[in-house]
Order: sequence, then structure tokens, then C-alpha cells
Amino acid sequence: MAYIELARYKLLAGVDANALMEVEREIQQEVGPKHEGYAGRELLRTDDGTFVLIMRWENAESAATWNNTLFASAAGQKLGSLVDRSSMSMEKLTSFQS
Repeated sequence: MAYIELARYKLLAGVDANALMEVEREIQQEVGPKHEGYAGRELLRTDDGTFVLIMRWENAESAATWNNTLFASAAGQKLGSLVDRSSMSMEKLTSFQS
């Protein structure tokens, strides 16, 4: 069963989107693969400047412990300094089959 988290957020005023791209590459290449159950992530951007992050997990348990891994890393801490937390929303999705 697929387990996906969908996050939406904006950057803080004055933050260059290139800084986000750098930290996202580091998370995808170095932090994520070390976390058990990590299956990938993809960052997209809408026309209004909102970023949409799709995170894929092998199971809900892996997703539940991700924030501890992410924010213990230098990349995760940098990410936290770029994002407008008041703009954040999160959805959790699982595969649906009839």
C-alpha cells in the first residue's frame, strides 16, 4: 500500500527559491535515503508561488518518525528557516483500490 504525504507551503518573504532548491537536493540525496521506509519526495511549484511537496513512504510508521530525522539534520534546520510555517498545510493519503 502506498503512503503519501502532501505538504503545501510558501517561503518567507525575501527568501530566494534557489536556496530552497539547494536544501531540497540535499534532503533528497543525503537525509531521506538514510531514513527507514523513505521512498522519495518531489517538490513542485504552483503559479502563485506555493510549493507542493509530495513525500512517499513504505508505511505510515516511517512517515510518523520522519520529522525527527529531518530536523536533526543541518538541511532540515535550514529548510525550517526558509518556510513560512503559517502557510503550511499537510494531507496524508493512502492508495485506494476497490
